[in-house]
Amino acid sequence: MKQLWTKWLALRSKTQACKCATYVIAAVFAVTIFAQCVSFHSIVYSEASFEPIYLVSMLLKACIAIFFASFWLITPQKYWVLPVSALVGFWSMAELIYFRSNSIFIEKYSLTMVGNMAGVWDSIWLFNHAIDWVLLLPTLVLGIVVYLFYSKQTHFQAFLIALAVSFLLNGVGCYGIHRKLECVRPVCTHKHVFNPYAKFGDASYLGFTTENYVRNVSVLHSLIFQVKELVLMPFEKETYEMTTIESEQAHLYVQPPNVNCTPATPLIVLLIESFESWTITPEVTPNLYQFIQDTPSLLYANKVQSQVRHGVSADGQMIVNTGLLPLTDGATCFRYPQHTYPAISHLYQNPGIVVALSLSYWNQKFMNEAYGIQQAYVVPSWLDSKMFAQLDAVKSQHDYILSLTMTMHAPFQKCPVNTYPAVDGMPDDIYRYLNSVKYMDKHLGRILSAIANDPQTHSSTVVITGDHNVLSYKTRNNFKQLNQELQLGFDEIGEYIPLIIYSPRIEQKVMITDTICQMDIYPTLLHILDCESYYWKGFGVNLLEKDAWKHRPIQPKEAQRLSDKMIRANYFEKLVTEE
Repeated sequence: MKQLWTKWLALRSKTQACKCATYVIAAVFAVTIFAQCVSFHSIVYSEASFEPIYLVSMLLKACIAIFFASFWLITPQKYWVLPVSALVGFWSMAELIYFRSNSIFIEKYSLTMVGNMAGVWDSIWLFNHAIDWVLLLPTLVLGIVVYLFYSKQTHFQAFLIALAVSFLLNGVGCYGIHRKLECVRPVCTHKHVFNPYAKFGDASYLGFTTENYVRNVSVLHSLIFQVKELVLMPFEKETYEMTTIESEQAHLYVQPPNVNCTPATPLIVLLIESFESWTITPEVTPNLYQFIQDTPSLLYANKVQSQVRHGVSADGQMIVNTGLLPLTDGATCFRYPQHTYPAISHLYQNPGIVVALSLSYWNQKFMNEAYGIQQAYVVPSWLDSKMFAQLDAVKSQHDYILSLTMTMHAPFQKCPVNTYPAVDGMPDDIYRYLNSVKYMDKHLGRILSAIANDPQTHSSTVVITGDHNVLSYKTRNNFKQLNQELQLGFDEIGEYIPLIIYSPRIEQKVMITDTICQMDIYPTLLHILDCESYYWKGFGVNLLEKDAWKHRPIQPKEAQRLSDKMIRANYFEKLVTEE
C-alpha cells in the first residue's frame, strides 16, 4: 500500500509540473459542466435529435461550460471549481424533482416558498430517482483531475480566447432562438420536448416558446435566470389592471350581490390529501365504498380533473371554496393573501377549519382571513385519526367546517399501521400510498357513520374530495401493468380525484362517469345550498344539471387565463367596492 501511495504522489508531481496542467483542468472543468447539462437534458427529455432547436440548446450548454471554465485560467486559488460543479449537480437534481412533481421547472416563486416545506422535506424524495445521482459523477472525476494537475499558473491570453469563444457560441445560440429555427407558431410543440411524468389527453408534451425551451434545458442558464429574477423581485410592481375585454369577460360570471343569500343546510367539507379516485374499492376504502353504494342522497363523480398548480393543496382548497382557478405562476396563497376573494365560507355565520401541524403551511392563517373563516383548530399531528376526531368534536359548533387531512401526504410514510395486504412486486411507494388510503378510510368511517346516526350531520351537506392527485404518470402507468398481471382488482388507474357530495337536498343518486373539472364543485354546491344568487357564479357548471359539463360556458384553459387576471387585479375588491 505504501509503495502504491508513493507511485501516486510521483505521478501527481509529474502531472503538476506539466506545462499544460492548467489547460487540462480548464478543459475537464468545461467538459464536466457540459456533461452535467447534457445529462440533465437526457434525463428530462429522454430523446435526442439533430433538429435545429436541439442543436441550439447544445450550443448554449457548450457556451456556458466554456464561460465558467475560462475563469479557471486567471485564478491562482482554483479549488472553487469543485463546489461550483457540485452546485450544478444538486441544482439539476432539484430541477428534476420539481419537474416531476409539478410538470414545470423551478421558477422564482418556487424559491420563495422554501419555508413552506418545514417538516415535510422528506416528501421530495418521492420524486428523486437513482439515475439523478449520475449528475454528481462528473464532479467526482473533476476532483481527481484537480488533485493530479493542480497548478497556480494563470494564462490571461487563454482566458480571453475562451471567453470570446463562449460569447460567440452564445451569440449563435441566441440568434437561433430568435430565428425560431423549428417553430413558426408562438408556442413550440417540438416533438422531442417530452415530459414522461405528466400526461395531458393522449399526448405527453410540454408547450414551450423556443426561448423558454432553450433556457430550461440549459439548466445553468435557468439558474442564472432565476437568480436575476430573485434580485429584481423587490422592484416588481404587484399591481395589474385588467383590460376592457378581460373585465367584460369576467362580468359574465358575476351578478349583483344578494345579502340575503342564506345556505339551505350546514356544510362540511373534507379535503383529503392526495386522494386519487381509483383507490375507492371494497378492499382499500370499504367504508367510503359502502357509503357510496348505500346512500341515495348522493352525487358521485370518479373522474374529476385536478386543476391545482404551484400552490398544490392550497390551490385545491381555493378551487373548492371560491370557484376560482390558481395563478399561472407562483402560489396564490403566498402572492396575494391580502386580496379579496368570494367564498362559500362567506355565506355562513360561523365557519371553522381543522388543520394539521401548523397554520404556516400554505399561508393558511392569512387565507383563513381572506375566506372569512373565524375559528381554526390546529391538530399537532399527521394522523387522520386525530384530524377526524377533532372534526367530529367541533362540527356541531359550526355551520360551515372545513377539514384538511395529512396522513396521505407524499411520501406516504406517516401511516402508523400496515393493513393493506402485501403483494409481491408492488412498488414500495404504491404500497405505502394504499396503506395510507386504507388508514384514512378507517377513520373517515367515523364521519360517515355520523351522517346516518347524528341528526345535525344527517341534515348537513357533506363534501368528500381530494385536493389534488399525487402519483406521476410514469408511476401510475407502471402500476397499471402490475395490476393487469397480478389481477389486483383495480379498475381504471387514472389521474383523477373523486367527488362525493351527500345532501338531503339531492333527491336521487347521481353517478357521473364522464371527465369533469375541479372548478365544477363550487357551482354545484351553490345550487345544492340554494345560493345561486351569490354574486360570484364561478367558472364551472352545476353537475346536477344533466350533461352540463358537455356544454361549458368557458373552457378550462380560458378559465385559467381569466382567473389569473382577476386574482392579480384584485377584481373582487373593486367589484364589491363599486356595488
